[in-house]
Amino acid sequence: MGNNHLYINGCSFTKGHNLPEEQSWPFLLQKELSLSQKYENKSWNANSLGTIVKKSMFDLRNCPKNTLAVIGLTWPTRYSLLIDNFFLNGGPALYIDKANPQLNRIVPLYDVINKQEYLKLIDNNKDKLQVIKKYSDFLNSLCKYDDNFIENQYFENFIKLKSFESYLKSQNIDYIFIEFQNSLKLEDKLTEIDKFFEFDSKKIMTIYFDKKEMIEAHPSQQQCIVIKDQIIKKIEKLYPKYIKSKQLNLF
Repeated sequence: MGNNHLYINGCSFTKGHNLPEEQSWPFLLQKELSLSQKYENKSWNANSLGTIVKKSMFDLRNCPKNTLAVIGLTWPTRYSLLIDNFFLNGGPALYIDKANPQLNRIVPLYDVINKQEYLKLIDNNKDKLQVIKKYSDFLNSLCKYDDNFIENQYFENFIKLKSFESYLKSQNIDYIFIEFQNSLKLEDKLTEIDKFFEFDSKKIMTIYFDKKEMIEAHPSQQQCIVIKDQIIKKIEKLYPKYIKSKQLNLF
């Protein structure tokens, strides 16, 4: 069977917003799977689904055999822009509130080694702020004048996820998608989008939280334990080889 590998990506719900790394559910997951290699979580705060999908496809292009990808999904209100060698994630604060563009949450296409290298990447790309400002203006106009703005956000999200699902299957990569708080559904409205896209439902987990127990609108330490336990059960059911292996590596 050879070595098994685990890949994780997502937004702050996966990263562990304001939690020590050892309390985040990816860390708890890899620990329970008895991973022996250095742990690295590829998720970033404020990640859009576009960045999650594109970055994951880039990372997994030469992945080892027997790779399990656990991907935390996020909301369709976030946009992704690839400039040079990094992604910019833009949410409502950027295109509705018109907040000043910042580079402090850019996501490198190529992994950075340390904080100093990351800060250097930011400093070297300050001239891109004008491009980001124009992109913000475009999204603001789109929001104002697109009569189907919300529906189209979901449509775009579904296209990205369906493309990613097809990619993972074509590459024979085992995967699980984690949907938080029903983020894939357009609340109180059944649209043609829901009928058009059919995903492999066995590989999508929907996890709900009691908002009163969340910390700054993110999963608490205890809720991360619950998430980890639910993912373990799903892995046991779909991919027992990852549970049984003693040689898992996370990259």
